[in-house]
Amino acid sequence: MRGHRCSAAAIEGTSGPGPECGSLHLRYTASALDSTCCGKAKGGYWWDAAHSYKACASNAGTSLAFCRLYLVSNDTRWLNSSMEAFNFWQLNFVAPSGQVCDGVHANDGNLRWDVYSYNQGMMLGAAACLFQVSFYSL
Repeated sequence: MRGHRCSAAAIEGTSGPGPECGSLHLRYTASALDSTCCGKAKGGYWWDAAHSYKACASNAGTSLAFCRLYLVSNDTRWLNSSMEAFNFWQLNFVAPSGQVCDGVHANDGNLRWDVYSYNQGMMLGAAACLFQVSFYSL
């Protein structure tokens, strides 16, 4: 995506995203989005091209990036995708204690509850961005 108008500069607001951002959304996320796996919680974004693992990083991180793109583009496709990814992970992979699951293995549905600060951080970042969107849209 280097040199593309829908880049980090667009996310940071230092350049405007072009109309092609919507097509990038479809092209780059379609192969990672899933509705068939894993266990009772079907949905979310794959971590890898082999479709063997769904990770917090590929769901909360995606939610945060999509939310930031919505903030600079006002394209509701970004917001809808952000909320979908966030809600999937929040509802299925966050313990009542607040601990965020690292991921789920596709082959057996086993959850990895390893504690990594970046998982909590990405969920908090996505939640803060989605709050900002909802707060300012009241």
